[in-house]
Amino acid sequence: METETHNWMIFRNYINLSFSYMTFVIKENFEKNSFAMEDFLFDVEGYDYVLNRNTIFTEGSLVKQDYEKLNFILMHYNRLDPTLLESLHYMTKEKQIPLHLALEANNNRMVNLILNYMAKIDYAAVDTIKDVFKLLINFQAFENYLEECPF
Repeated sequence: METETHNWMIFRNYINLSFSYMTFVIKENFEKNSFAMEDFLFDVEGYDYVLNRNTIFTEGSLVKQDYEKLNFILMHYNRLDPTLLESLHYMTKEKQIPLHLALEANNNRMVNLILNYMAKIDYAAVDTIKDVFKLLINFQAFENYLEECPF
């Protein structure tokens, strides 16, 4: 991955492209040395694609029991590009996000960690947690999540 340009990145079944398909089409139609190609910036947002609906967070036991590793990954995602944290909202085929898996494992520390990083995401994904809303009320980080979420 190019950390300076963010041209692309892939994490198991997740890929982020910094340009849309139309950007590539437009870019290819310009002459290489033309004025239009100087400092060529077209799309400001990357495009996320999730393949097979599993991410590093929903495979294995990472969000269930490996606090240090998960904290390391989320901390670096937040530092590198906070939009990477949006993968915490990606659902599996069973309609579960990493928060569900941590709750199932009854791991309070992991639930609080995930909630703290979900609070840093710029949009609320209330639909992804409405089925476990009652369970989250007792968690310390849930109050922070509710305060930070843009409703």
